[in-house]
Amino acid sequence: MSEIPLPPPPPAVHPVHPVLPGSPVHPSPAPRRPRRRLPRGTGTVLTAVMAAALATSATLALTGGATRQGADTATAANALAVSPAATSGGAASPAAAASAAPAPSAVAPAATSAPSAPTAASSGSATSLTSVIARARKSVVTVNVQGVAAFGRGGFGVQTSGSGSGVIVSSNGYILTAQHVVEGATSVTVTLEDGSTHDATVVATSSTDDVALLKISATGLTAAPIASGKPVVGTAVLVLGNPLGQYPDSVSTGIISGTDRSIQVADMTSQTEVTRTGLVQTDAAVNEGNSGGPLMDTQGRVLALVTATATNAEGLGFATPVSAAVPLLTRAGVSYTA
Repeated sequence: MSEIPLPPPPPAVHPVHPVLPGSPVHPSPAPRRPRRRLPRGTGTVLTAVMAAALATSATLALTGGATRQGADTATAANALAVSPAATSGGAASPAAAASAAPAPSAVAPAATSAPSAPTAASSGSATSLTSVIARARKSVVTVNVQGVAAFGRGGFGVQTSGSGSGVIVSSNGYILTAQHVVEGATSVTVTLEDGSTHDATVVATSSTDDVALLKISATGLTAAPIASGKPVVGTAVLVLGNPLGQYPDSVSTGIISGTDRSIQVADMTSQTEVTRTGLVQTDAAVNEGNSGGPLMDTQGRVLALVTATATNAEGLGFATPVSAAVPLLTRAGVSYTA
């Protein structure tokens, strides 16, 4: 009996479930985030801006500090060491520079504006300050001294020399300076703004206030007026003199940072420390050789006479209020402008 072939079994029937997006079998693709492209040429702009910034930083680092030496003898012995503040300048953002640039050429960074003079808020006031300084410089002198200092156990004398600054307060030759500039001097000469040199006589001194009055034989000089009233913190000021004994007619600007200060200064002549009180503090540049020179307001009036500077810090100069010198002028019968 032959076998009858059976038909193949029907395929197994399984329930069909639709494959939905997000299921393990068919995960949903991660959403694609649109890529943001920078405008063409931005790489060149960024490179130029970074190179300019690095060049500016290098310049600031190279010129930030200078070794100070000098002929003056008064320095602040108790000054604190302070790090100089870093100067920063603004520059346009790279994206803004790129959008404004018509072509992928190098873009110069925005120039950092130099700090203006304290009262130079406009071209008119800047011109006014320039005129004030031009006149004030005619009143400032260099004071050169020769003396003999005792050294060693035997006290043998050694010839010494030094220089400081001073300010003319009377057209007939009266000059104010610091007492420590002329202390122990055997001869004193004064060099005027026009370069002429005159022998000077020490008329009066006050070691307590560190002020001295000199007299030269000259007339028709440009005298600086003397301010009345007490110095006020925040007042814009000028310091004029001969820093380091090498740069006559120098001018620096700043403000009055404090009043009624007390410091200890080293007196090289007596080899002792001396206390100075009632001083004006300023952040204007003050260096050795400025001693005796004027601290003026922006109208050219003498507020104080430079006394000392901190050699281990920046922006710490001290001056004796000019009111301490008025008694010397009164006793000498000096007519001055207030």
